[in-house]
Amino acid sequence: MSRWNEAYTAAMNLNERVGVNEGVFERFKTEILYDMQGAKTSITDIYTRLEAVEAALSGVETALADIVEVTA
Repeated sequence: MSRWNEAYTAAMNLNERVGVNEGVFERFKTEILYDMQGAKTSITDIYTRLEAVEAALSGVETALADIVEVTA
């Protein structure tokens, strides 16, 4: 508990020394959260498209294996 209190006190002291404008800080946090959500959505979209490409390539690989004899 004392470590949390020390961390809080240090954060408040830093806040006072730097003079953080709460409105700017909140806007910055909101922008970061918005960017993170956008990135998560983009990653999910890329992953979905990649799965489709993998499925299509798997079909091609199977078709080629059926018509081409591989010798070692």
